[in-house]
Amino acid sequence: SIDSLIKGKESRKRRLGQKLATYDKVVLISEDMQKEAERIYPELRERCFTLYNPLDREGIIKKSEEEVADSLISTRYILSVARLDEGQKDFKTLIKAYDLANKVRKGEMPELVIIGKGKDEETLKEYAKRMSSCEKIHFVGFQKNPMPWVKRAETFVLSSKFEGLPTVLVEAQIFGKVVISSDCPTGPREILEDGKSGILVPVGDVEKMMEALIEASSDARRREELQEAALRSSERFEARRIIKQFEEMLEAL
Repeated sequence: SIDSLIKGKESRKRRLGQKLATYDKVVLISEDMQKEAERIYPELRERCFTLYNPLDREGIIKKSEEEVADSLISTRYILSVARLDEGQKDFKTLIKAYDLANKVRKGEMPELVIIGKGKDEETLKEYAKRMSSCEKIHFVGFQKNPMPWVKRAETFVLSSKFEGLPTVLVEAQIFGKVVISSDCPTGPREILEDGKSGILVPVGDVEKMMEALIEASSDARRREELQEAALRSSERFEARRIIKQFEEMLEAL
């Protein structure tokens, strides 16, 4: 998010604008980010162009076939993959919401698996230990290839305060996963098609996140609808489509 990058500081806005003005095209990775750029720098409106990060569907599926020794991967689990940085990723909201959901469901929620490392790892582990569901919350560290975990997850969750275009949501959709995401700037709403192919919750809203987790784990019909929508949605990010759009942009120059 450009707004998150600038943080309301006029000097940052001016410096970034000066840099962007030197280019023939300014490529943004989501339509929401393009709208941000055009609002903040209206003089660059004709130069802005959205180009999604291209994904190699076949390669991602192939990676998911790798064997994983951890027995946790064979259980029912909710998955989140992100850098352990509370300044952006907001795992505390997810952990608290999960704990409440597990209480409501009387201990029947799937396990919560968190993949990633970062500066707030120990803080988050200590926070999780204070939850009544602490034994169901698992930090499995950095995984060079998280795709086997994504493939086998029951639900995928992103709880960020801000993003750009979180590719991990699209990767989850490639496997037809039920996706829950904070409705943060920018990207999740665009990827999840305003909630048609995933569940959006307000940033930092523990109650709404809890409700989404319960819905995803207990409503079979809703799960089936979201899984089908996710598979369709992921097609927009296939490499061959993005490459064609990139070539069209170059030809226009």
